[in-house]
Amino acid sequence: DKISKDKISKDKISKDKISKDKIIEDNKKKESSRFAPPSLSELNFYIKEANLSVNGEQFIDFYTSKGWKIGSSPMKDWKASARNWARRDKKPNKAVKPINTNLSKYDNI
Repeated sequence: DKISKDKISKDKISKDKISKDKIIEDNKKKESSRFAPPSLSELNFYIKEANLSVNGEQFIDFYTSKGWKIGSSPMKDWKASARNWARRDKKPNKAVKPINTNLSKYDNI
């Protein structure tokens, strides 16, 4: 009977340790995955490394003015945002049709 109590006690201690270790590990993940805005030099390094055509100052100014949010959600990955920013800039703008200023068809009215 003492042997089974010792075994149960050891199992409980082992499970408690595993639970505590998991909590500590989860907290470390939360701390390391917390978003931090890039510095201008960090952003410029990434832009050069990824060969993006992004103006780093404009990018930082824009998202700083928005509180580093996309819509109402906090930004999670500034590198992905920089890639999207570059991708949007590469798309050609839709051609705007000129306004017809020829009003001669209304002369007879």
